[in-house]
Amino acid sequence: MKNMEIKVVVDNSVHKGQLLAEHGLSFWIKLGNKQYLFDTGQGLVLENNLKELGIKIDELNGILLSHGHYDHAGGLKSLLKARPDLKLYGHSNIFFPKYSQKSSGQTDRGMKITRDDVQNFIPVNEAKEIEPGLWMTGEIELDNREEIMRSDYKLKVNDELKVDYFKDDQASFIETKAGIVVLLGCSHSGVINTLDYIKKLTAGKKIAAIIGGMHLINADTEEIDAIIDYLKGLDFDLLVPLHCTGFKAAAKMNSVFKDKVAAGGVGEKFAFQL
Repeated sequence: MKNMEIKVVVDNSVHKGQLLAEHGLSFWIKLGNKQYLFDTGQGLVLENNLKELGIKIDELNGILLSHGHYDHAGGLKSLLKARPDLKLYGHSNIFFPKYSQKSSGQTDRGMKITRDDVQNFIPVNEAKEIEPGLWMTGEIELDNREEIMRSDYKLKVNDELKVDYFKDDQASFIETKAGIVVLLGCSHSGVINTLDYIKKLTAGKKIAAIIGGMHLINADTEEIDAIIDYLKGLDFDLLVPLHCTGFKAAAKMNSVFKDKVAAGGVGEKFAFQL
């Protein structure tokens, strides 16, 4: 019987000795004899945590990237230095310089890696099966992308700053016996939009687990409640709010869904039968 295992390599919190936390996210995915990283965190704690978790860079088959922000792609530089041949899967827009623009000034949010720095880049602009049962969504289908964007997110195209509509934002999902296991990076396209799109891609199969960042750290009560109401209709088995979900949203999810919610954090493991 084949199992799929997920380990949290990078997250904002940690509760185990010898492991480190940072504002970022990374998962290790193992299906049979295949191993992938989904996101790489900022890169400040990645090397330490990989070593402590017994994950060897030489044994990785590739990296799946949710989008081109520093807290998800910052670890790429060290990984590609150690393994220049490593395959990188992501949307073509991940390489655009990215910023947040506020009244206090402009902050660089990009991953500081260019297309020329990557030997084996595989564009994933539409849904793609990476390994049997392991998928990336590609660009999330939306009726109106402007409705979910904050204008302070920018990207630079041909030296011109434009509103970033996060076409590069995507999730990963795995087909298991229990149902679909979803890994979220930051959900810039919206949690509901992302999960709806995965349901469309999988012909409405049950979503058994939702693990990752939901970008609700600055969300108001109305927005959090709307997502919780949506989640009530999924009949999921496991919810793990991480990274940018925020304490307020995670606490509300825990109070509503109780033992279906796991705290997560660096070093936590989740296993599913394939």
